[in-house]
Amino acid sequence: MLKRICQVLLLSQLAFLSACATVTTGTEQTILVESEPAGATCLLQRNDSNIGAVNPTPGTARISKSRYDLLVKCERADHQATSRLASASFQAMTAGNLLIGGVVGLATDLASGAAVSYPDSIKVVLWPSNFPSVDARTAFYEARRAEARADFQQRYEKARGACGGRIDQNCQQRLTELRTGYQEELRLLVERRRLTPIKP
Repeated sequence: MLKRICQVLLLSQLAFLSACATVTTGTEQTILVESEPAGATCLLQRNDSNIGAVNPTPGTARISKSRYDLLVKCERADHQATSRLASASFQAMTAGNLLIGGVVGLATDLASGAAVSYPDSIKVVLWPSNFPSVDARTAFYEARRAEARADFQQRYEKARGACGGRIDQNCQQRLTELRTGYQEELRLLVERRRLTPIKP
C-alpha cells in the first residue's frame, strides 16, 4: 500500500514539474513575415510540411516551436519565387526551468519545442523576373550575396556557440549542413543572375 502511495505521489510530482517547464516560454510563437516588395504570399514550412501562411505580406503567423529549421517560401507577381531559412535558437530563459522543473522540466521543454525559438521577424527579398539594365541586375545580385554571407556567418557562429566549445559528431554535422546550405544558396544566386533577363 505504501509503495502504491509513493508511486502516485511521484507521478503527480513529475506531472507538476512538466507543467511548470513550459510556462516561462510556451510551445508556440508569433512570427512577423515581411517581403521586399510587400504584397507577397508566403508559406511557412518545416520538414516539408506547411505549418502557417501569410497572405499578403507583411503579416504574422502563429506557429509551433521546434528545433528544426523553418523555411519561408514567398511568391509575388512579376517576381521569382524565393525562400529563406530560419534556424531555431536555444532560449536562455529555459535554463531557469532546470531549477523549477529539474531534468524533467528541461526534457519537457526540449521535446515540446519550448526550449527554442525562431526569430521574431523574417524578411524575404524577392528576385525580380527581369531587370532594366545589366548594372541593375549586378547591383541586386551583389546585395543578395552580401546578405547571404552575413546570414550564414550569424547562424554559423550561433551554432558553434551552442556546441559549447567542443565539436562532437552532432555539432560537426550541423556545421557541415550550414556550410553546404550556404554554398548551395550562392550557387542558386549565380544561376538566377545568369538566367534573369534584361528588359529595358
